[in-house]
Amino acid sequence: MMALHRSLMLRSLPAPRPDRLVSLWNGVASKPDLRGTPSTGDLQMMRRFPEVFQGVAAWAPTNANLGLGTPVRVRLDRVTANYFEVLGIRPALGRGFTPADDEAGAPPTAMLTNNAWMARFGGDPSLIGRTLPLDGGSLQVIGILPEGFHTPHGTELFRPFQWTAAQRDDHGPHYLRVVGRLQDGASLGQARAAMKQVAERVRDIYRGEQAPEDLLSQVTYGATLLVDEALGQGLRVLRILQVATGLVLLLAAYNAA
Repeated sequence: MMALHRSLMLRSLPAPRPDRLVSLWNGVASKPDLRGTPSTGDLQMMRRFPEVFQGVAAWAPTNANLGLGTPVRVRLDRVTANYFEVLGIRPALGRGFTPADDEAGAPPTAMLTNNAWMARFGGDPSLIGRTLPLDGGSLQVIGILPEGFHTPHGTELFRPFQWTAAQRDDHGPHYLRVVGRLQDGASLGQARAAMKQVAERVRDIYRGEQAPEDLLSQVTYGATLLVDEALGQGLRVLRILQVATGLVLLLAAYNAA
């Protein structure tokens, strides 16, 4: 049954060779089931293993007001410029993000999902190059993602983070979801070994700030195949539904009696 669920999950992930994608996270040693969100400084450390990863990207889900006449609330993901490159997704129309789009102060750009393009703009190809009002500002639409690409939380727009140099190296706020694509021939074990090195480097940073050793010993970083992480979330939901169904049947039997 687990193999069947995993096979179905692999087919449903909207990216080529999804079995090579890994989720990279931080955690607490005493709570191994918890998965935390890395900082921007952590992300830079995770990118220092080219022998293990073809690329490492990040995203952070949020919401925004899209001002089309009466503003509507839409789901928007902030992403690193290489996000779609790591996933292996190419735009169906227009172009993808470049490092220049992700520079602090660069003109704001956006990509739309195919669903959002069709539902909100009728699939009009002239949308490419146009500006859209968003959260009191504006951004230029540069690309439309292929049909079939979606996120679990229903993202409609994507835009680059555009961090400053100080923000890029900050180990303070932890809010990123991080995904890496394994090099051909690299293993999940190598990815986990790389994350152990990241954990030690982070400990060294906080050790220099006089953080207590008992706290530092709890710092962990890890890697999980993206399909297995998604499968784990799905199975947790499935177990909840199974329990709920069992309770309904139990109550029905009790009422019948």
